[in-house]
Amino acid sequence: MAKTLNNLFQASLLMTTAVYATTALASSKNQEKQSISEITQAVSNFVDSSLNRSPGDEVNIVVSQIDPRLRLPKCKTGLKLHFPIGSEPNKLHSTVGVKCQGDSPWSIYVPVTTQVFRNVIVTTRPIPRGDKITSADIKFMKRDLSQLKRGFFVNPDEIIGKVSKMPLATNGVYTSNSLTTEKVVKRGDSILITAKAGGIQVQMKGIALAPGGEGDVIQVRNLSSKRVVEGMITSPGNVAVTM
Repeated sequence: MAKTLNNLFQASLLMTTAVYATTALASSKNQEKQSISEITQAVSNFVDSSLNRSPGDEVNIVVSQIDPRLRLPKCKTGLKLHFPIGSEPNKLHSTVGVKCQGDSPWSIYVPVTTQVFRNVIVTTRPIPRGDKITSADIKFMKRDLSQLKRGFFVNPDEIIGKVSKMPLATNGVYTSNSLTTEKVVKRGDSILITAKAGGIQVQMKGIALAPGGEGDVIQVRNLSSKRVVEGMITSPGNVAVTM
């Protein structure tokens, strides 16, 4: 289905181009012609300048071949380029609209394929489910961002110390869905609840009603009042509650 829709999309682009180009052709018999290579270069430069790139990125921009039979009048007012609604530069496939205004206006749409390769963090070995990630388990590899639909990491601090939620193959890309925080509190653990209200701090004993890692919010039961409250795990065995 996706392939069929893509074919229909490409066909519609060609038809649109043909309609506009025919209009221009009819009025351009004795005029200086617009360079097709100039249009192609303008489209490539436009896409390149619109990308959200990071230092070290490698970019591959392929502008679809424009029909060399098009005889468009030379644009003396300067080419105007834009992304039509629904198209954007950071997608694998996009479309760029090229317009010329003036005495002999014309407009065409040019399909573009864009690949951005970035150093992302991958595994150095097969990672079993439940393994804690260390610095020895990470390395950088260039990957095509258009293929990383589930996300990626570029900062080691966001990975080291986390625990794998699923098995990962060697050179597998770490994602937020594949990692979780290490559980430093288990359900039923005895904990110290620290409650703060204004400038007053009170500590009391409690029981964890759910597991969690540092920074997670869990429910705990105050052993004195028997009340159930929510608090943030600040370290193993410690939960902070704001009253």
